Amino acid sequence: MNKFVKRLVKPSSLLFSLLLVIQSLYPLSYVLASDDVPESSQTEETLAKVEDENLEESGETSSGSEEEVKEDENSSIQEGVEQVKETSDAEVTESDAQSETEVTGEEVEPEEIPQAVGSIESDANSEPAANEGSLEVVPEGSLSEDQTTLDSALQTENSVQNQPEALTDESTEPNSEEKLWESVDAKTEKTKDDVKEGVEYKYKDTKVSVKFTKLSNPGKLTIKEVNLSDAEVSELNAVSNTAYEITSDMENGSFEYNLTLPYPDENGDGKVEEVPVSDLEVLYSEDGETYTGVDEGVEAVKEEKVVEINGLDHFTLFVVVSPTVSAVSGSGIQWSNVVSVYVSDDVKASVALPTTNDISENLVATGFNLNIPSTAVIEGVKVNIERTVSVARDNTTRDEFVSLVVSGAEAGDNKAVTAAGSEYTNNIDATASYGSSTDLWGLALTPSILNSSDFGVAYSVKREAPAKDSQTVFVDYISVQVAYSSTPPTVSVVSPNGGEFYQAGDTIDVSWEASDPDVTAKQEILTVDLFYTTDGGSTTTSIISGLGNSGLYSFSAPAMNSDTVQVIVSVNDGTNTVSDISDSVFTINSPPFLTDVSIFSDNVNFLDVAKVSDTVTLLFMASEPLLSTPSVSIQGQSDVTVSDLGKNIWSATYVLKDTDQEGLVFFSINYSDLTETSGPEVTGTTDESFVLFDKTLPIDPFPFEISHSLSTWSSDNTVDVGWEGGDDVEGSGVFGFYTEWNTSPDTMTGPVSVEYTTDDLYEETSPSLPNGNSNYFHIATMDNAGNWTSTAHLGPFFIDSEVPSAPGVPTTTNPTNLTTQLWTFIPSTDLFSGISNYWYRVEGTETVEPTPLGNATTFTTNFNEGLYNVFVWAEDSTGFSPSFSTFSLATEIKIAAIFTSFDSLLLFTNGNLSPESSASLRVDQTEPNSLLNVYSPDPEAKANPTYTGSASDSAMNVVKVEYRINGGSWVQAIASDGSFDESNEDFTFTPTLSSGTYTFETRATDQAGNVETSFASDTLTISIPEPDNPPDRDSKDDNNDKHDPPKEEAPQVAGTTTVTPPEVIETPEEEKPEEPKEEVKEEEQKEETLGVQAAVEPVAEPPGLLFSLRWWLLLLLMLLLGVGGVIYYKKNS
Repeated sequence: MNKFVKRLVKPSSLLFSLLLVIQSLYPLSYVLASDDVPESSQTEETLAKVEDENLEESGETSSGSEEEVKEDENSSIQEGVEQVKETSDAEVTESDAQSETEVTGEEVEPEEIPQAVGSIESDANSEPAANEGSLEVVPEGSLSEDQTTLDSALQTENSVQNQPEALTDESTEPNSEEKLWESVDAKTEKTKDDVKEGVEYKYKDTKVSVKFTKLSNPGKLTIKEVNLSDAEVSELNAVSNTAYEITSDMENGSFEYNLTLPYPDENGDGKVEEVPVSDLEVLYSEDGETYTGVDEGVEAVKEEKVVEINGLDHFTLFVVVSPTVSAVSGSGIQWSNVVSVYVSDDVKASVALPTTNDISENLVATGFNLNIPSTAVIEGVKVNIERTVSVARDNTTRDEFVSLVVSGAEAGDNKAVTAAGSEYTNNIDATASYGSSTDLWGLALTPSILNSSDFGVAYSVKREAPAKDSQTVFVDYISVQVAYSSTPPTVSVVSPNGGEFYQAGDTIDVSWEASDPDVTAKQEILTVDLFYTTDGGSTTTSIISGLGNSGLYSFSAPAMNSDTVQVIVSVNDGTNTVSDISDSVFTINSPPFLTDVSIFSDNVNFLDVAKVSDTVTLLFMASEPLLSTPSVSIQGQSDVTVSDLGKNIWSATYVLKDTDQEGLVFFSINYSDLTETSGPEVTGTTDESFVLFDKTLPIDPFPFEISHSLSTWSSDNTVDVGWEGGDDVEGSGVFGFYTEWNTSPDTMTGPVSVEYTTDDLYEETSPSLPNGNSNYFHIATMDNAGNWTSTAHLGPFFIDSEVPSAPGVPTTTNPTNLTTQLWTFIPSTDLFSGISNYWYRVEGTETVEPTPLGNATTFTTNFNEGLYNVFVWAEDSTGFSPSFSTFSLATEIKIAAIFTSFDSLLLFTNGNLSPESSASLRVDQTEPNSLLNVYSPDPEAKANPTYTGSASDSAMNVVKVEYRINGGSWVQAIASDGSFDESNEDFTFTPTLSSGTYTFETRATDQAGNVETSFASDTLTISIPEPDNPPDRDSKDDNNDKHDPPKEEAPQVAGTTTVTPPEVIETPEEEKPEEPKEEVKEEEQKEETLGVQAAVEPVAEPPGLLFSLRWWLLLLLMLLLGVGGVIYYKKNS
């Protein structure tokens, strides 16, 4: 590294000399624009790379001994410091600050230095991380002090690496009450800070502790000791009167924790030996009244005298309990107050089921004192249990065991309802029944068994999942019903018992006799059902059911015709049913009658209206077969066709005639049954149906125009019309309308059909109508019966939807300097409505809104100076004149709107507008201007002086330049480019003069005819010597004598003091074309003039060799710097 720095000094001195040379030729700041001194951060990165590369060369890794690592690290850092120091010493500059090279990074705290050293031990290819530490290269006087600091840091790192890793898990920290808890009162402790995962929070250094395994939003924890009452201890069977209430400001479900509670004998009551570990349970309560078993697994650790519950996600009141064994019957949780189940008085037996799958012991109820007759035959037993639960929840409690108790022991079938969905959730008393009056429960039951004091019922319940909290089952009342029989009841029909005759509607008294010797013993009553039959009992019709055994019931004879009617009396004693039928038949007779009478027509529109030639149909059904065909008349006419459709159904049809009475169709039906009994005459329907006969035509509607006027030309070929009226007040009402468009004034071609109903809007838009003056609208109305009106007509409508042809392009003198212009154009043509108006408008320097011309094809404008575009167009006779004023119309009229671009106004018109024709116009009243290049001094001896000048116009082209001499006639000058056709033109003229004084004037003329009135002028004096006394001057050719312009001055522009010589590009002498001999002297004078101008103007330095040399030197400097950097890198790697 030192050698390289020394080598670099000499080339750099040479380069610095080169820079001085370049500075004299070109600004040095430009040369050094991209040659800045490296930033300190770049040096720091270089040092880091040096450290990594030194490690790589030595072949040492972090797996080597700690002493070797330390030595390598110190030597790498020291070498980097020395290299940077030597470099800074070699590159001495004028400033003391520049004599020190500093590699900086973020300031490293002392405890961070080992981390920086540790980074040296990492992969040699990885770059040092930011903020891992920094090295500072300082002047030589303080280097040893900094190196000592680094060595100290390395030693600190090595010492740290040799020490075992410190234990920082908070779970191992001592659970000091002073550190974690603050006392709220004598029995309540609260954490000082928000809880943390893995920390065990012990309550007062007892066996009660909480350890969180998951926290999403930590908060404070509170544990409070609660004393249970004696009643609560007894009810819950708690192993201690102490419970623990655990609360927090954290939301339930946002955490999980493990809970530890004291083992039962922790309080010294000695119960630990009496309670098996497997029987311990933990209950919790949200409200302090209702307790529920903890779903999570409960584990008792007897050696540590604790009960552990893991995975809790809510805070509440916890208590340890031990289930007890019942002594009533079987195993399970004990019932209390079992003697209260014999009376329904809300004094109940109860059992608490804290957790899932808890099963109660059997609740046994006996001694029902049934007192069944000894001769009875037992038919069945039904058990009723009135029960409820403490909290109404789904799927919480169901039956476990329901059986009979025979001779003091459970026997027979288990009638418990255990199927899915059979759980009961009622918290209001409800009765469940088991068995039935025909169910013997799989036993051979006798009156002696049932009357025994040890016959009864055994009942137990089970707690189902999910058991979110404790559930208590209450039983208020258990009863037993026994069905038995020894003798069936007897019954006998007294009347009607045969031979009776009744008319429909008569009262029939039914009487009977029934008895049962066992009614009193069974505590049952007899029920009686009454029926009648016409086929000996094969089919029956109920009269009434559920009567008591009163022996008499009366009813009305039904509408029927039968002589085989009988009455049946049926008696039931709860077990047996017996019946008796009338000994013989009796008769019920009634006149015939008609049902389902309806009327309708075959009208095309509706079934309840009809017109002439429509058919009306009657349908009806007789209550019984008729003796003959019914007699039917419709509209008072007897020519009605009556048909038997079978099953007592009949039809009658009639075709309406023009002579029939208009209005509702009326009819009559007469008939009799097979016994020649006539039924009532029928003149109306049973379903309220009717037919309205309408033979009157409806009233024609009144059509009117909406969008167009009659006999008026319009460019819109779709016409909006409407109509009103079309009534049928005294008839069946208007059904709809038919419309048609054609060119006939009073005829529709059809076919006619309804296109609009009365629910539609009474308006129509025509199809696109043809151009012409014979378009008509026709409308006809049909009523509900199908009668059409004669047609109403509306028209004619004149349609012209074609636009006129465009008028000719407007013409006038253009350009012009006149303020008044006369325009003309060729007229337009229109095939139908004809031209009604011409319009013109103007855009440009001034604006003219659309202006009507009538039928005129000429118009006059008055424009000031400017540029204008003039537009003309035609309007045919389909429209009206445009108006910008507000107007109102009596009816709605569609108005076409044309948007104009010149004033953003809407031009309203119905007329067809032709395409626009347009022309441009330039009005120019500004005079052009001419400039004359004057002579100074005068060409005294020149008879043909050549004048030059220029002319210009601000708006138009210059078309002519003239000159005159001494106020004489104007003579046209010559355009320098051959023609006057631009706004700026140069001109020349060469007059022939004799000796004397002359005044020259020039004027210009533009396209618009504006002639300059302020003339440019020049006055000169000509003195031509006589031929025998020529002037004394050098001349190569006296025959071509001319006045040459003086060499000292350039020509002056009249009226100005500024001289602007024409631009001359000097041509090398050898390349100049040969000039005529007579003009050699004049050219020499011009060259002298140019030489004078060149002498006073700065000479621009053209690019050349010196410029290229500067760039080559700059490139050479950059190349040398690059080569030096490569050598530096190679050396140090």
